[in-house]
Amino acid sequence: MNESNHLSLEGCLYFSANSLSRYMNEMADEAFKITGIAPA
Repeated sequence: MNESNHLSLEGCLYFSANSLSRYMNEMADEAFKITGIAPA
């Protein structure tokens, strides 16, 4: 995440939580890629 996005999201819990959720989903997708199954 670049600095300008970080600063704009810093003050809003809704957008910060959504951003964190997307990041965690990306991490889960990457971790489960080797198994061939979805993380959900």
